[in-house]
Amino acid sequence: MSQPLRALFVDAGPTGAGEPPRMRQGHPPVRSRPVDPARLKILVVGTPKTGNTWLKHLLGVVYELPIVEVDRRHDPAELARFGPRWIGQQHFDPSPALLDWGEREQVVFVAPVRHPGDVLVSLRHYMTNRRVAPTDNPLEPGIMLHDPSGEYGAHTRIFLRNGFPLLLHLSITWLRGGWAHSVRYEDLWQFPLATLGDLTDAILPVSGRTLQHAVCACEVDLMRATVNPSGDLVRKGGAGAWRQELPAAIKAQLATEEPYGDQFGALGFTMDENAPDNRRVAAPAVVENPFRGQGNFANGVPIAPLFFRIYFDLPLAQTARWPDATAVAAGSYYEWLRQPAAADPGAGRMTPVVTELAMCLRDRRPDLREAFADPFGADRLRFCHWFVFNAVSEFQFDRSFTLPVLGSWARG
Repeated sequence: MSQPLRALFVDAGPTGAGEPPRMRQGHPPVRSRPVDPARLKILVVGTPKTGNTWLKHLLGVVYELPIVEVDRRHDPAELARFGPRWIGQQHFDPSPALLDWGEREQVVFVAPVRHPGDVLVSLRHYMTNRRVAPTDNPLEPGIMLHDPSGEYGAHTRIFLRNGFPLLLHLSITWLRGGWAHSVRYEDLWQFPLATLGDLTDAILPVSGRTLQHAVCACEVDLMRATVNPSGDLVRKGGAGAWRQELPAAIKAQLATEEPYGDQFGALGFTMDENAPDNRRVAAPAVVENPFRGQGNFANGVPIAPLFFRIYFDLPLAQTARWPDATAVAAGSYYEWLRQPAAADPGAGRMTPVVTELAMCLRDRRPDLREAFADPFGADRLRFCHWFVFNAVSEFQFDRSFTLPVLGSWARG
């Protein structure tokens, strides 16, 4: 990279009584020019099982970025096909070719970190749930599967001696080089709004409402139900599970063998089970969520991701009427989406009906505003045709939201 490199570590000593030093953001990666919102590309990199999937979805919601599947091979031609704005994840090494490409394309790299004990526990559960075939390669985590189910035995110790330090090295090298933004999984779990806000302030600042929207839309329970029902990518979450799950021999190995002392120090963690930072925190932070962590309205109709964004973009005075955004009774948010648009001077007299949802969709896209410049007049029929026949697939919401329009058309 042509710009000077700046380490992301601030060795300021303990951050509070009884707390170990943490890997802090300190300074964001040095950029040769500001991030362009119209060309924002984010690549989540670093050690597996540190919250990569959760962070990808959170930032995707914050910046309204399409989520893309990045191949394990770094192919700039493939990545160029994704367009100017996207977010993806892959466990890349910070190779010179990747860094040069990132500099040219102004890609934002983010490397989450997590307590290595929890990384090990999550990695083992992931391979078991995925039914990964055991391997004899000591560098591969699949060697742990030779241990009986639920046990961390001799084969796990082989992996800890050989392959696991390389996985931890992945996030460390990204952050030590100053090429990626850092976010600590435990902080994101316990203080999601503040932690996500610190990260987005370093990338592109957003409003508090946008942060709340992202945290609500990406609640772990909701993501398990909608994004990853199998539970192999999004499992239980939480911090400190290693204290109960790992046997004494594995804990001792992590506490005493090289290079774990240096790696734990770099990452800002310890194996001290009495340290406040290592307490078990199973439940995520309680964030006021009008959607109650549900994936459906009370009548079973799926809540499309877009409906979260629409809700949090509305004025607080309006959404205060809907403390339970999943309700479907008269006056609910659900019924508001389906009702005739208040801005329509012909509402109740002109058919077909233009709904509040239809207008929200139009207002979100410049191409729709241009195509349907007069939605309540000359473009009413074309606009309603688009809403009934195209909007469902383009915005991925349930077809039941088109029924008021079709009903009004039938009544004439």
